[in-house]
Order: sequence, then structure tokens, then C-alpha cells
Amino acid sequence: MIKKTIYLAVMFAAAPSFAATPLEQLENGAGASMQEIQLGVPAAAAAPADVAGYANAIGEFKNYRQSKLNGIKNEDNLPFMLEHGAKAPKTVLMIHGLTDSPWFMRQLGETLYQRGYNVVSVLLPGHGTKPEDLTTATKAEWQAEVDRGLEIAAGLGERVSLAGFSTGGALSLDALHRHPGLKADKLFLFSPALAINESEQTSVFLGCQSLWLTTKIKGDYKEPAETAEVSPYNYTKMAINGVCQLSELIGDNNDGRAEILKRLSSAGTAVFAVESEADTTVSPAAVTEFMAELPAASGSVYVRYPQAEGIAHAAVTRPETNPHFSELSQKLGEFAAAN
Repeated sequence: MIKKTIYLAVMFAAAPSFAATPLEQLENGAGASMQEIQLGVPAAAAAPADVAGYANAIGEFKNYRQSKLNGIKNEDNLPFMLEHGAKAPKTVLMIHGLTDSPWFMRQLGETLYQRGYNVVSVLLPGHGTKPEDLTTATKAEWQAEVDRGLEIAAGLGERVSLAGFSTGGALSLDALHRHPGLKADKLFLFSPALAINESEQTSVFLGCQSLWLTTKIKGDYKEPAETAEVSPYNYTKMAINGVCQLSELIGDNNDGRAEILKRLSSAGTAVFAVESEADTTVSPAAVTEFMAELPAASGSVYVRYPQAEGIAHAAVTRPETNPHFSELSQKLGEFAAAN
């Protein structure tokens, strides 16, 4: 009913306290002023309050990563952190895509780390284990996971950026919409799910109207192991519910599109986007339209691979599948280093 291609791609609210949480501080604009940071140079010595916040963030990440061990099918699917040993001027939260895992963001994270960023990623509920776990995952759970990641990121750096691949791109925009005071330093979008690919929109809409369908998995998933999932980093089969949760998220972002663009503009957030014209999972045209709506003076960068290159949706973020990854990494590093 829904073509297989759409299934191949396509995170804690802190307990109430009298002191503002890192995310609340971030939304309120608290924090020291931006510093220059050179390639590969550790962050400068932090003030005592920053030291405490940084240590808390490190501890919270360790607890968070430990909580993801149950059922994990590959250690590389776990959330990762790349940090310089102190609170940095810049930090980035990395959010993976549907059916995927943080592994798909790791090489991009390394590039940002080499540019002085402290880097943290999340593992969305329903991912990194088995496809059945996506049959009950919800948009609200994914949003809560992103918020937990933002709490950690706010303790790791003065200026927080968001980086999302596919569904992670939609969740990045959603976070900006849900948190009016969140001023992202930069926004990195890789094959972002701004719209389902035009060829799939009708079938996704119809498929998500049926509760019976949304509880199913596209393709057979059986034991023993020889007929089970074989990819170590993502699912090759998709719980239809996952696509429906993404579709709902895209709808929310479309409803809030004007406000999201306004907040990006008012915060001076530059956007780095990558898309392939050969993408059959999400809509390349929607990415082009979004980038065209950004202010011309924003300093945003759009890398668009032509149809003839044949670069698939999920191929963009990894050096094994993107023949232009080295060039992409260089452009990303240059953009990330710019103030």
C-alpha cells in the first residue's frame, strides 16, 4: 500500500525546581558571551557556575545513555557525546531520522567537534532495537527526547545549535516552534522531512487513517535470526505508525511555518541544508522552498545534489554512501566555524 521507499528513512522534561533548568536558561538568553574557538583547540577555562553546569550535563548524559542499553542491537546505535573537557562556546544537539540511529549522525558530529563544538546526540524512542518498538512510539515521546537532549546541550555550551537528519530535521524545527524563547545559533538540516515525497503523500495519508494499518509493520519480521533484521544501524522494515507520527509532525510544522521562519530570522539563525534531487522519501522541492523563504542576508548555505548524481535520501550523512562527503564535511566545517 505504502511504497517501501518511504520506510527507509523516514527525544525529558526536568523535574520542577526553584532554579532554572539549563533549557530555561537557554530560552531566557542566559549565558556568557561568545568566544572565538580555533580548530581542535579545547574550550577556554569556564567560570565556576559553568563548571557545575558542565559536570551536571556530563552526568546526565551518562545516565541517559545507560537508560538506552535495554534491547539495543548495536553499541553504535547508542547516543554519543563528543566533548572538549569543559563548557564550550558552541554545542550542537544531533537528532537522527526515522528507522535510524545516532550512527547516521556520527561522522557529521566529528566534523563539528573538530570545529570546537561539544556534540551530543539522542536516540529516539522506538529506535536502535527492533521494528516492533516503533509500533507504539509517539510524536510526544520524540519531542520529550529532544527536550532532554536540549537540557544536556545547554550545559555543554553557551550557544546551542540543532542538527537533524530527515525526521530529526522536522523535530529540530518543531523544537523551535514549541520553545518560543529558544534561539538556535545555527540549524543544520540533512535531507530534512519538511514534506513527504510527492509520490507518497496520498498513500501515507490514506494509510494513516486506519488504526489497523498503523499497528502493522511493512514487510515480514520474523524469528529466527536468518529472517530477522540484518542491518546493524537501522531498520530495513518500518512500523507504519512511525510514518504516521512523522506525517503528524510535518503537519504541525506546516501550521507553524510562518512563526518558525520569524524566529529563525529574529534570532539570526543561519541554516545549513543538504538535499538530493534524487530523494524519493521526502520532498526535495519542499526543502528548496524553505531555504528560499529565509532572509537573503542570513548567511545560510544550501547544498543540493542534482538528480543525475543519484544520491538517495539516507545516503547523504555517511562517507560510505555519499561520494561527495569529504566536500560536504569541508563546507559544513567552514559554515560551523563562522560567527
